Amino acid sequence: MKKYSLLLLLSYISMTAQQQKTAFAYFDFDSDVLTEDAHITLDSISSELKGTDSYAIKIYGFTDDAGTESYNRILAQKRADRVAGYFQLHGFLIAEAAVDSPGLRAAVLTAEKKRRVRIEYTARAQPYEVANTNAGYGSSVSIPEIRGRQGTNVILSGGIGPGEVAVSEFFSTESMIANGMYGIAEGGDILKSEGMITVCNTYKQVDSTGMYTIQIPANRGVINDKASVWLSLEDKEGKLVWQNTSIEVTTDSITKMYTIKLPAKPAECTHINLDMFANRENGYRVVYLYTDKPYDFVKARMYNSYGDMYFSAKVNDTTWAFCVPNHTGLAGILFTGAEKDSRKEIGLQLRKCRHKVDKKRNHHYYITERALIAGLPKQAEKKKKKSWFSELF
Repeated sequence: MKKYSLLLLLSYISMTAQQQKTAFAYFDFDSDVLTEDAHITLDSISSELKGTDSYAIKIYGFTDDAGTESYNRILAQKRADRVAGYFQLHGFLIAEAAVDSPGLRAAVLTAEKKRRVRIEYTARAQPYEVANTNAGYGSSVSIPEIRGRQGTNVILSGGIGPGEVAVSEFFSTESMIANGMYGIAEGGDILKSEGMITVCNTYKQVDSTGMYTIQIPANRGVINDKASVWLSLEDKEGKLVWQNTSIEVTTDSITKMYTIKLPAKPAECTHINLDMFANRENGYRVVYLYTDKPYDFVKARMYNSYGDMYFSAKVNDTTWAFCVPNHTGLAGILFTGAEKDSRKEIGLQLRKCRHKVDKKRNHHYYITERALIAGLPKQAEKKKKKSWFSELF
């Protein structure tokens, strides 16, 4: 009976010591800039988490109901990233920073209450630890495992004391654009990514055996034997660029997974990319798109079934880089998104753009008004009817 009561007491202590809390940071209309009130909220959470032995922070952005779905998704992610940036600046690791559930659209909330970021966080000041006799000196060594939403699996060995592991995955064009993930090598060459992930841990100590074992699902179920492991650097503008490594990659043709191992350090985030150069030797060509003003494209899709397109980089506000297989035709490519800093949805049909090919056989497309109209079927149809009516009268 005494033993049972002790277990209940320990369970209660564990639950109360790491209770999940929720807070909200609110934003002005069509803005991802932190307000004074938002700063007060984030400062309060930061003060609460400082000095704790273990914590976890998850961030979810949202918007009001104005604007298109694609524009709202971009703005929601920007708000989440803005809050995540605050915590990272103050020395905290983020378990997740994403767009909140679309189901909130049906919630009975004012527009002001929807312009927000939801912050879920836990803190444990005095964790209950079980000693591992194999670790020496009674220290607590854990081997946590986490699986991402897209199937990435991460195991950390050698973590000492309390802590957690988190993984963020960037496989789709939409997620890469929204999170500012660029496929550019340190020399400026364009890359074709098989998948980008960020792995973070909150362990204050990692022993000499500290190692990540990471399994990454093959992009669209196709193993690429030419892919190698790239780790991130930051260029002068603070953008991610990638440096090639000699880290070994093993593949499994049955599970369609890549497996890599790399050393782990305490309380760090590691950006990992399975990439190769986007050039004709590797079976790809680069497609550059130049626009007359800044746009936020969130989708690029093909209208034929003979190939596919992959996002590589937003080089700057008016230059985008994609890559396509050598054998793929480009006429059927359609971009959709929104004008930057406005809520006007746009579509762009590549075959209507001005076009040239350079010596490396890379393709350069320049936006035209005709290409924009062609990308929006409703506008094109409306324009056609107007011209026919004006001819009659």
